[in-house]
Amino acid sequence: YEEALKNAEESLKIVTNLGNKHAAIHILINIGRLYLNLDKSEQALKSLKQALDLSRDIEYKWGIATSMGNIGFAHIKEKDYEKAEKYLADSIEISRQLGDRYGVASALKPFAEIMIHKKEYQRALNILEEALEIFESLNNKIGAASVRVGLASVHFIIGEWKKVREILQEIVEEDIREMDVEDVVKYALMRLVVDGEDVLNKILQKERIKSTKEIVFAFDVREYMQKKDREILERLKNQSREFDNPFYYKIVEKLSSV
Repeated sequence: YEEALKNAEESLKIVTNLGNKHAAIHILINIGRLYLNLDKSEQALKSLKQALDLSRDIEYKWGIATSMGNIGFAHIKEKDYEKAEKYLADSIEISRQLGDRYGVASALKPFAEIMIHKKEYQRALNILEEALEIFESLNNKIGAASVRVGLASVHFIIGEWKKVREILQEIVEEDIREMDVEDVVKYALMRLVVDGEDVLNKILQKERIKSTKEIVFAFDVREYMQKKDREILERLKNQSREFDNPFYYKIVEKLSSV
């Protein structure tokens, strides 16, 4: 990501000097996404808000919608769900007006995360089902797989293990490797906790995925399942509080009941 970020910033200087505002918007959005992948939400928001301001200046609706969607996702990372909901709702509305189905589906998935945080699980499922339908109609396999992980995680939270297994079986592991780290970890955790299948080493490739708190949590879960050490369980409880996410709370709850 660091090399891609360096190249993007150099490209931004060139197109800015040329006065190409549309190209600058696309690059700023890309820079924002790269910062999000590096867990640097503050820098991401700075680039994305620049893209949004520039898009508004030239009335570039795709840029407005896409910037807003990514800003919403950045606010989710910062656990500012109120701001995230507003930006994502506006992004979805503009994308619908434009007929940009990919833009709609891309914003629906993080919008569902807000519903999960609010414990509105049926609404989250409805939103994710719409996103899945769109991604499948576009033949976007990675997007569809990512949404399936989201659907499985909601069913996991509400304890519908059979449904979780059914959805996980629909996901191709080759697609999993191309998704965001958080989705990869959720998939691996559900396979481990629900099915007892350990796919952590296989899909969390060290050369591609940097160590994150989600990955640390996943390997701690595996260690607990192997050793049944109460000290590890307490560590997992503390980690789940830091996430403040129903999915991770449910992981600990299920481990505690074993």
